[in-house]
Amino acid sequence: MASIIRSAVLILDNTRLQATLQAQLHQVRQSGIRIQDAVAAERQRIESAVEALSGTSLRRLDDDLASLETTGDSPQTQAEIRSARTALRDAQRERVLGETFDARARRLIEVLSTSRRRVHVVA
Repeated sequence: MASIIRSAVLILDNTRLQATLQAQLHQVRQSGIRIQDAVAAERQRIESAVEALSGTSLRRLDDDLASLETTGDSPQTQAEIRSARTALRDAQRERVLGETFDARARRLIEVLSTSRRRVHVVA
């Protein structure tokens, strides 16, 4: 009889420990998801800050070129400055189009990542 009681106690302890382990594993997974989300948010914040700074710098450069264009020494210098401004505007448009594409790609990755996490947590 004593051995049956010891076996029952061991089984109950084992079940309790497994439940505790599963709860801790769930907490670790949730923590990992929170860390991933925080990293993604910080990356997005940094990317936005860099993009804002680069956009500001490009606009400032365009303004500087505009003022040089009106005070250029020769028609050739003015033509070169106009050409540089055109190239700059083209680069700005490509940057904006690239940002749009990048934003869509990031959103798709985010959706896929979230879906994968949900599947992983359920599994």
